Parts: sequence; structure tokens; C-alpha cells
Amino acid sequence: MGIAEGPFKYKKIDGAYDSKWKNADPVDIVEASINKTLEFGAIRCSGLNETEYGKTYLVTSNDVEIEEEATSFHLSIRALYDKYASGHSTFTSRTFNKFDYLSAAEEAGTIAKDSLNSEPGKAGKYDVVFSPLAFSPILNSAGSSASIFSVESGLSFFNNLMNKKVAFDNFNFYDDATLNDGIGSSSFDAEGYPSQRTPIIENGVLKNFLHNTSTARRYKTKSTGNAGLISPDPRNLILEEGKYKKEELFENLKNGLWITNVWYTRFQNYASGDFSTIPRDGIFLINNGKIVKSIKGIRVSENILNLLKNVSMISNKAKDIVSWEAETPARLPYVLVKNVNISKPEKE
Repeated sequence: MGIAEGPFKYKKIDGAYDSKWKNADPVDIVEASINKTLEFGAIRCSGLNETEYGKTYLVTSNDVEIEEEATSFHLSIRALYDKYASGHSTFTSRTFNKFDYLSAAEEAGTIAKDSLNSEPGKAGKYDVVFSPLAFSPILNSAGSSASIFSVESGLSFFNNLMNKKVAFDNFNFYDDATLNDGIGSSSFDAEGYPSQRTPIIENGVLKNFLHNTSTARRYKTKSTGNAGLISPDPRNLILEEGKYKKEELFENLKNGLWITNVWYTRFQNYASGDFSTIPRDGIFLINNGKIVKSIKGIRVSENILNLLKNVSMISNKAKDIVSWEAETPARLPYVLVKNVNISKPEKE
């Protein structure tokens, strides 16, 4: 049903471009990051350092003409002690002066050191603190399910839930490509429509799906500025910060888990939200707010809607995440989720 009809006025995204991006020496960054993990006794480490620069020039037959420059800096690092003791962390920034890659190396080294002498975990129901890196795949799945494309194709667990309760009361989740310093921020989408902030979940209630111009016309609404080359896509997924210090989340774990990272987040049923994911790189049993031991060999087997409704505390400091499991940039804090189903794989 057509594409956006310009011309438009666009909001400038502060902090989206760093003219000094060429000064970021990848050798220095990688060497310093490796040395930082070795300070914690790591035997070796692996990872990825990326410096990206891009210039987009968009012109359409509907009176749209706009250009934009962008930069980003990314470090993904895993510190390893032995086969079962590892820690993983990332740091991503749009500008080099905010690119605190050494903090990621320090976090990876600390988690790896604490992961030594892990023991097989036990299946059951646990209250779980998810680090931002571990919870970002959940947000990515929720963002994808909020695309009207997923709804129409039967791949959304949000189908038929508009204006209904889908999450914890204080769960506020939105897509915002206008966010200053946002990793996925841009002043326009793939058809030139101005970007905007779109609430997906407000106070636990589903409020909006993501549209391009064509789908918006079919549903008699306005584009949310999420046009991709094929379907409407989220750009910057934001989980609003809560009121608690990170330490307070752990203090509320009487007998629970801390999951620092996951991989292989896969759905058994997209429409219902049934999924599983495998914790890795630091899984800790927490009793009365303290680490008791490191564990291994567990799986999160859950339903995303149940998980979102069982969120009970959100920390007050967020982190930007881009990872293999979370390709859409996400900004989110630590999250405490009650009664998470933990299973054991059939073979270990």
C-alpha cells in the first residue's frame, strides 16, 4: 500500500557519530583487553573487537532525500580458566570516549574466576537474576513479536493481546530509534519515515505493534517508523530502569540463581512463546544474597509471557547490549524473575 510520502523533518541523534573513529587502534584495544583478563588469572581469552563507520544516503520517489553518518565501537570478550570456567562480557558505544572496553574485560575475568570448580545444577523452580547480557535475547524476542509482520504470520506470542496484561506491573518496554547515543538509533527508517519512540509495553500492558507505512494504512493507524527492507523491525529495544540497586536484587535471592549469559535461545512454539535457552559463562547458586557455588549443565525451559509476568525487580542502571543472541541493540538493567523453570539436558 505504498511507502512514506515526504518531505519530512528529522530529529538529530546526538552521539550517533564520532569523527575520531579512525583513532581507535584495534591492536591497542585488543591487547589491553587481553591483559586485563590475565590480571584475574585467565589462561586465555577469545573475542571480537569492531570499529564501524557507515554513511547512509536515502532517496525515494516520494520526495524523501536524507543522509546520515554513524559510528560504533564494540568489544565482545570471553575469559577462560578451564573447560567449565569462563566469563563473557560485552561493551558497545557510538562514541570512542564512552567506549569502556576494559570494564567488559574486567567483568569477563571476574566471572571466569568465580566459575571455577562448578558442579552440576539441579532441575526445579528458581528465582533468577538475569544479567543484561542474559536477558537481552528475551527482549529481542519480545521486540520481534511486536512487529506486525510476526503477528500476521502467526509467529507472535502477542497476538490477540493488545491492551491486555502481558508483563509485570512496572515493566515498561519500548522501541526508540531517536535515543541519543543509542546503538540502533537513526533519524529515519528504511523508507525515510522519521524515527520515533514507540511504547510496546506500558506498566505491563501491551500497547502497540510496530508498523511501516504500508501496514499502518491497512490497519488505519500511523507508521511507527520501523520500516525495514522487508518487514517492520525494532531498532533500539529499551527496558526502562527500575528503582533498585543491583545488589538489592541479589539480596532478595534466598535460594536462587544468577545467570550471566545464555546461548541457543530457541522456540518450541513462537505463537505461544514456549522456548528454551542454555545458560553459560558463569552460572551461580545464590543463598541469602551470596554466591554459594558455581554450577553447570542446566537449561531454562519457559514461556516468555510467564517469564515477563514473573519479573519482580528491575535494577536502576542499564547497559547497552549487542550480541550473537541479541542482534537488535538493547538497553536494559539487571532483572529478577520469580519461579523460573530450570531443566536438565537429556545428555550432559
